[in-house]
Amino acid sequence: MVNVEFNSPADDASVKSKQIKDGLKGRAVVLIWATWCHHCTSMKPAWDKTKSSLSKEGISFIEIESVNVERLDDGLKQRVIVGKHVYFPMIRTFKGSKSDEYSGERDAATLTKELSKKLGDKPKPKSGLKGTKKTVVKTGTKGAKSG
Repeated sequence: MVNVEFNSPADDASVKSKQIKDGLKGRAVVLIWATWCHHCTSMKPAWDKTKSSLSKEGISFIEIESVNVERLDDGLKQRVIVGKHVYFPMIRTFKGSKSDEYSGERDAATLTKELSKKLGDKPKPKSGLKGTKKTVVKTGTKGAKSG
């Protein structure tokens, strides 16, 4: 799990790009936001609460402030934005090679629930092992001989 904040123009773009690429290797959520955007700033507390909650599940959270989008290398920018236009706030989920745009409600409870549903698939335990025999042992049966 990687948490990356690329929010300052003073941040080193090549270092942040590498960190973002590392974060996108697993399960990740990317927020592209702007400090001047009312929707972004009002959603930020819910984002922070969701990030705190889901980071414990091994999900990476990546924040990119609008001024830094152009500083990403072209391949990464294309992967994160997927299209020609950026709107704010933009939330994308990444799971392996698949990505999807999140367009649901932006309150903490809904964000947490929906992002967990999209990204929280943990391997399910197998109900049985292939190629093993089932053994039934009866104990305490009347007339059983010890031996």
